[in-house]
Amino acid sequence: DPEVVLAERRAALLHRAEGVWGNVAGNGLDACSTTMRYSLIRRDGEDYIALAMPGYESEGRIVSAENGSIFTRTVSPPSHAGTQQELRLEADRLIQVDERGAPTPLVRCDGG
Repeated sequence: DPEVVLAERRAALLHRAEGVWGNVAGNGLDACSTTMRYSLIRRDGEDYIALAMPGYESEGRIVSAENGSIFTRTVSPPSHAGTQQELRLEADRLIQVDERGAPTPLVRCDGG
């Protein structure tokens, strides 16, 4: 069933985004010297992804998740509500793309 296959691919993609991610090594920084945690939340029949890092937390509703990219629309904090973000999963990296199109490459820091 094609719908089942698509649902399984979506779930696998969302699962790959979960965990602790951090900056890549460079500019005098060790890899993962700054980290953030992505967690999935299922609420009222919709999927959300939460981002937590020291001094900042946000939550975005997942608009789509396919072909290696997760698109979200921020719901909190209120000051960022409505902004879009893309999380692009590559072989060994997560690329955060903000609403202006600026990419930030991240590496997995928790081995999982």
